[in-house]
Amino acid sequence: MRRVGSKPIARGLIGAVVVALFLAMTPLAAESKSGPSKIDPALLAAATARPNELFPVIVRGAPSALAPLNTVVPAPGRNTQGRDENAARVKKAESALSASTADGARRSLAIVGGASGALSGSQIVALSREALVDRVIQDQTFTATWKGDNVDSSDDTNDAEAVREPAIEAVNAPKVWESKGLSGNGIAVAVIDSGVADHPDLAGRIVARVDMTGEGSQGDPGGHGTYVAGLIAGNGAASNGAYTGVAPKANIASVRVIDATGHAKLSTIFAGLQWVLANRTTYNIRIANLSFGATALTGYQNDLLASAVEMLNFAGLTVVVSAGNQGAGQSTITTPATDPFVLTVGADDDHNTASLRDDSVAKWSSRGPTAFDGIAKPDLIAPGRKVVGLRVAGSTIDTLNTDRRVKAKGQKTAQYFTMSGTSVAAPIVAGVAALYLEKHPAATPREVKSQLTATARPIGGARVMDQGAGVVDAYAAVTKSPVAAPFSKYPASGAFAEQVFAMLYGQPLVWRDPSFNGGVDSHGVPWASVTWENITWDGITWESVTWEAFDWQGITWEGLTWEDVTWDTRSGPRGARGAWELVD
Repeated sequence: MRRVGSKPIARGLIGAVVVALFLAMTPLAAESKSGPSKIDPALLAAATARPNELFPVIVRGAPSALAPLNTVVPAPGRNTQGRDENAARVKKAESALSASTADGARRSLAIVGGASGALSGSQIVALSREALVDRVIQDQTFTATWKGDNVDSSDDTNDAEAVREPAIEAVNAPKVWESKGLSGNGIAVAVIDSGVADHPDLAGRIVARVDMTGEGSQGDPGGHGTYVAGLIAGNGAASNGAYTGVAPKANIASVRVIDATGHAKLSTIFAGLQWVLANRTTYNIRIANLSFGATALTGYQNDLLASAVEMLNFAGLTVVVSAGNQGAGQSTITTPATDPFVLTVGADDDHNTASLRDDSVAKWSSRGPTAFDGIAKPDLIAPGRKVVGLRVAGSTIDTLNTDRRVKAKGQKTAQYFTMSGTSVAAPIVAGVAALYLEKHPAATPREVKSQLTATARPIGGARVMDQGAGVVDAYAAVTKSPVAAPFSKYPASGAFAEQVFAMLYGQPLVWRDPSFNGGVDSHGVPWASVTWENITWDGITWESVTWEAFDWQGITWEGLTWEDVTWDTRSGPRGARGAWELVD
């Protein structure tokens, strides 16, 4: 998509402008709790002070005993007891809500082993004493605000000329189309956002639409999801090829989690991720793009949002997440971009040229390392400043920001729209991943991430914690031999480990660090002597095991995350609000 200048924009509240969705919330802790400590402190304080008020909540069911479930080793990856364990956890959460939920929506959220609903303050306090409950968090609802970056607007223009977008040139996508014949053909990318509307540049390639908001819309009232989809897969049909995305023949699966007024509930986001997981095979969804993030208030191992994206990652989807627009300070990466397994993308300011010589990291792009775990992020960067994407006429962002509209040369109406942010950079990387997966369809998310980072081009004067490996390079990624993809030195999140360990029973155990914890598990057993018969599944073991070494191909993820059809999906009461921010 072509990047153009823009006139100064009025500041103020907007609807579904979501270049970064910041979920300002209490920590999404996954560890088991007892008594009042099962409830996040802020929620407990509010529930105690207002016992008759309704609060939208997410309840996580208590696990069964964490120990090997049988003595007969099943075929690797074929153990159904993991699904049974997760189903039991979800049923516990559903039962807790069914017994005491007041009027409001209820939804099964097996992707995090729980369910959502509405409880009064007194019911929340009482629920903390129930043995079937592991955790209760508030199901936050978030809204949108405006944030400008005070950039120089001297390059302003209203109509764009019919030339290639510098951002797309900068990542060498045209060289891939022209010399390698790759365009993302057959690869589907899930756009988890405000929906994707019909647009000439996506005609015939929106293979699925689902609305998790309960509003019943199959389009994009906010306008942001369509913009993102165009950066991934727009083919330039409405601009004579001037404004194309990175993978112009890729397919799009629209997963709407943001409503028409610019609100997104945490449970709705979980439901969207859950749908992708359950339907990835049907639509050949290989990539999930999340152009939003939450302020990290805990390490990723205790973060349910991180756990949910790990489900997608280990199921074979490359998860691309915007790093956040929190500014140039250290440790500003948002969640789930803080998760070590996802591909975290910061924003490059290409200064409207395809050359990297004048590039710099956008000053509002979030930096690493991650706040609680010290993980080096972002993984790489991509153009994210004043990039042109698809316009949805009459959408929230279109109505409130009329001077962002872009007309292609010779066209009477504007079919395009310009924005900035790490949410702009993320879909550009998602498009590069689609090009790579077209050439290497068997590549795992670990291999895709390794290839894209190994072939990125660093820009001068920027720290690793600002730019990661550098600017993504589509041509280098698809032409250079696949690099060795090392296992992550980081463990899976606690919630993910709890939910899937039984399904892996019988597979070889690989330890990432034989000297970890003094070379022994929590009972003093040397790692070399730990087997499925004597393993103790606790935090120490989760931290030592190399999760990526398991065979994930045989896991029946659909059974793990199927939503109970008896629970409706209508929007429940609104809770506390955080903020989305648009950077321009």
